[in-house]
Amino acid sequence: MGGASDGTFIINEDGWIVGFEKNTPTIVFPQSVKGINVVGLSQTAFAGDTLIESVTIPANVTLDLSAGAFKNCTNLKSVSIANNTVFIPAECFMGCIKLEALTLPEALDTIGNNAFNGCAALQGLALTTNLVSIGNSAFANCGALKHVVFPASLKNIGVSAFANCTTLQEILIPDGVTQIGGYAFQNCNQATTLHLPTGTTKILNNTFSGCRLVKEIAIPNGVTEIGQEAFSDCVSATMIRIPGTVKTIGSNAFAGRPANGWMRYDDCPADAYLAADALGTAGFLLAPVNGPCHEYAKTHPGIRFCTTLTRNYVERCYNLILNRPSEEAGLLGWCTEILNGMPAAMVVKRFTDSIEFVNRKLTPSEIIEILYNTMLNRPSDAIGKADWMTRFDNGMTKDAVINGFSGSQEFLGVCANYMMTPGWIQLTYFRDMNENITAFVARCYTECLQRPWDPIGIEGWCQALITRRVTAAQVAHGFIFSDEFIAKKFNNAQFLDRLYHTYFDRDGDPAGTAAWLAQLNSGVSREVVNNGFLGSQEWFNLLARFGLKQ
Repeated sequence: MGGASDGTFIINEDGWIVGFEKNTPTIVFPQSVKGINVVGLSQTAFAGDTLIESVTIPANVTLDLSAGAFKNCTNLKSVSIANNTVFIPAECFMGCIKLEALTLPEALDTIGNNAFNGCAALQGLALTTNLVSIGNSAFANCGALKHVVFPASLKNIGVSAFANCTTLQEILIPDGVTQIGGYAFQNCNQATTLHLPTGTTKILNNTFSGCRLVKEIAIPNGVTEIGQEAFSDCVSATMIRIPGTVKTIGSNAFAGRPANGWMRYDDCPADAYLAADALGTAGFLLAPVNGPCHEYAKTHPGIRFCTTLTRNYVERCYNLILNRPSEEAGLLGWCTEILNGMPAAMVVKRFTDSIEFVNRKLTPSEIIEILYNTMLNRPSDAIGKADWMTRFDNGMTKDAVINGFSGSQEFLGVCANYMMTPGWIQLTYFRDMNENITAFVARCYTECLQRPWDPIGIEGWCQALITRRVTAAQVAHGFIFSDEFIAKKFNNAQFLDRLYHTYFDRDGDPAGTAAWLAQLNSGVSREVVNNGFLGSQEWFNLLARFGLKQ
């Protein structure tokens, strides 16, 4: 068969370069050799050549590459293909362990199997905008490959295409990809971000196994099947979301997920098939009650199962108490608290204790209405709300309402609907512990000081009375002879008026007022007159209204 040589390239009569004579590290392919137009490069022309460092195919050169054309060119560092090549064939640059710079043609639509397998020095890869398919193991074992920009045109990623790319930082697969081969990104153990395409319906075996630093896994809606060990050993995946379209999950698909991580399978279908250890053996799992996930959790003690009913209870608290939908982190945080034993009443307290709720600056009436709707699942009734409003006015807090509602049959019914433990809350304010004592102290403020109570003051007096550090008489005395009362500079008549209202809950009668006023005007001390009121039957009767004694 005829051919020609220009002292550098050997070409056959069909235009295929079959050999290379010049001892040089740089290769720039020509349009023709000795008048024969170059059309292709044979498989044996350069494979295994350890001298070559640079290969350039200019834009004006028509040149089809062959499988393995530059395989094991172990000193090849730079490749630039600027022509209209649409296909990089199998093993074309396989084993080029020093390849660092790679420029691919814009026309390229297919990269063949093992085309760049083992190009251990390649760090960045910008794939061209017409690329449709990446073959099996095409970039496998490219241990220095940190960044890959996938084009929107991409449809297929082959088996093990990027397996063992151990420094790849992120895996952002375009939504147009419809096929991802098994093992495609296995052991990409430095990738922290993963985006799965909306165009795929199956995730095959081991596709992302060993992606140890990926933090979130969101399976797109439309995926129906997840293969064996597809995400095994993703030990940092603290959030995994699986849509209700997934019907089959293979064995060990999520094996090794972290114990502090959440898996949300909120709409797990009743006929879903979960193979052995499909959802891992530890971590939180949010799914419907009495479905396949619930049954799975029963046989895997390390799984902490949270029902969608519990989720709904938390969501309800967000809607009714904070007047907004939940955010995922908050929702799952509350679910964690509930799994750790927090009862339903305490959830309500913690929501209403939050800065966000406080910043709503609601009136007592609005707070009570929210608690009716949240805990009793109904609007307030007039009599009940009026009673709670009186207690609020007297100094009690919303915690008293929560505790009052927590024992009601209505609240127990709400909790049963959401499979929640009702529970109760530990009251921390003394003014919530005894409504009569609180009302008595509040009355001292209004009758003696003629102003509303203040939170610090009423709490202190209630604590003193409840812990029996003082008697009711000492509380009244404390108000009457307080600096605030003295600063009012009441005359004797005004002083008596306050005593009558504080101790007897009435205006002074003419005879009594005159008698006491005469004593005060004659020099009898206010302390003596005060003690006289404290010894009266009317005072004892007033105390009895509040369940108190002298």
